[in-house]
Formats: sequence, structure tokens, C-alpha cells
Amino acid sequence: MELPTDLTIKYLKLEGKGLTKIPDLSNYTNLEDLILNNNLIEEIENLPANLKCLTIENNNITKIKNLPPSLTNLYMFGNKITKIENLPLSLIVLSLSHNQICKIEKLPINLIQLALGNNPIKKIENLPQSLTMLSLNYNNIQKIENLPQSLKYLYCDNNQITKIENLPQSLTCLDLHNNHIQKFENLPQLLTTIDIHSNKINKIENLPSNLQELYLSVNEITKIENLPSNLQELHSHSNKINKIENLPQSLEYLYLDNNNIQKIENLPQSLEYLYLDNNKINEIKVLPQSLISIHMYSKIIDVDELRLVLQLDLLYDIENDIILESTNLN
Repeated sequence: MELPTDLTIKYLKLEGKGLTKIPDLSNYTNLEDLILNNNLIEEIENLPANLKCLTIENNNITKIKNLPPSLTNLYMFGNKITKIENLPLSLIVLSLSHNQICKIEKLPINLIQLALGNNPIKKIENLPQSLTMLSLNYNNIQKIENLPQSLKYLYCDNNQITKIENLPQSLTCLDLHNNHIQKFENLPQLLTTIDIHSNKINKIENLPSNLQELYLSVNEITKIENLPSNLQELHSHSNKINKIENLPQSLEYLYLDNNNIQKIENLPQSLEYLYLDNNKINEIKVLPQSLISIHMYSKIIDVDELRLVLQLDLLYDIENDIILESTNLN
């Protein structure tokens, strides 16, 4: 395989070339960004000394080694690495998802972003205090613990977690969907986004006042209540809700598909999008002027037509979207 003749290039992409070995790149002294995805490479070697970003995903690498001391970003998704080791102190972004790592260890002290999804990790430990983003989805973690106080984004979905606890107060985004959590508790007040769908929660409570997006579909919720006043987006499909009520006036998106709702009512004046598929809607009260779209019976309902129906007091077949007749004809 021929390499570029220009030894001053800063960017080089050798993706999907069938490489079994990294070619000698030591003479490319200005090279900063190297992409080697989707090859058959087994060993890290022959890298230029000034490299800053290495993307070497979906290869057959088993060991982290021979990284230049200047490296700041390392992406090694989809390899066969079993141990975190030999990382340069300059590193600030590290992705080691879809490997065979069992333990979090030996991380650079200035690391800012860390992705370790789809590994057999059982415990959160040994994290640098500089970390702001942590992804540990699809592991075997049972407890939230040992998080740095600098953390802002935490993704721990698809684990075995049973309780919300030990979260840093700096956190703004929390994803714990598909765990075994039964209760909202111990949530930092700076949180703006919570995704906790597919758990075992039966009551909405103890939510932070700054929350803007809440995802709690596929739980055991029976009542809409205790929502923060600034909430803009609520996803609560596939629960056991019977009534639309207690919605904040700031809400713009409302997803209530697959519940037991019969009446459209109590909608906030700010609402723009409403999703009510797979309910038994048989009555519609006043619609807010802000409403742009209603999705029911697996289709989008014409909102302007629906407003006219309500205004003229016409009979309306909601499921088939058909105006039948006036209810006040003489």
C-alpha cells in the first residue's frame, strides 16, 4: 500500500485497507490525526512522535502500548483489550468501549471524557477527579459509587443498579435506563436531563427544580404529579396513567403512548407536540393554540381541523379522523 508522498500532512485516513500492521509513519513529523478503523491490526507501533489523535477502532489489538507522549485523544472501540495501561499523561479523551476490560485503573490524571461501555466491569473505581463525562453502559455494575465531583454527564444504562445514590452535585445529565431502580431519590439539583426509562418506578417524586427533559417510559407510573415547573419534555409512554393532569406550563413535548387515557384535557398552553398512540381517547377538551401536532391511532391528526371541530361543536370520529355531523343542528 502506498503512503502519501507529502511528509508534512497533518491528517491521514487508512480505514478499511485490510492492514495487519501499522505502516511506518515515523517520518510524518507533522501528522496529528490518524484514523485506522476497520482493519486487522494486532499491535500499536510505528506512530509519529507528535500525534495528537489516534482512532483505531474495530481491529484486533490486545494491548495498549507504544503511544506517543503528545496524544490527547484515543479511540479504541471494538478491539480485544483486557487491561487499561500505558496511557500518556497528556490524554484527555479515551474511548475503550466494546473491549474485554474488567477493571477501571491507571487512567491519566487530566482525563476529561471516558467511554467504557460494553465491557465486563463490575465496579466504579479509580476515576480521575478531572473527569466530566463518563459512559459505563452495558456493564455489570450494581452500585453507583466513587464518582469524581467534577462529573457532568453520566451514562450507566443497561447495568444492574438498584438505587440512585452517591451522585456528584455537579451532574447535569443522568442516564440510568434499563436498570432495576424503584425510586427517585438523591438527585443533584443541577440536573437538566434524566433518562430512567425501563425501570421499576411507580411514583414521580423528588425531581430537581432545574429539570428540562424527563424520560420515564416503561415503568409503573399511575399518575402524573410532582413535575418541576421548568420541564419542557416528558416521555412517559407504556405506563399505567389514566389521566392527563398536573403538567407544568413550560411543557412543549408530551409522550403518553400506550397508557389508559380516555380524555384529552389539562394541556399546558406551551405544548407543541402530543403523542397518544394506543390509548382509548373518546373525548377532547380545549386544545392549546401552541399545539402543532397530535399523534393518535398511528397517524398525525390535523390540528387545525380538530380545532374547528371543537369550535363548531361537531361530532368527530377520532380514530378514523372523520367529521360526522353537528351536535346542535335543528
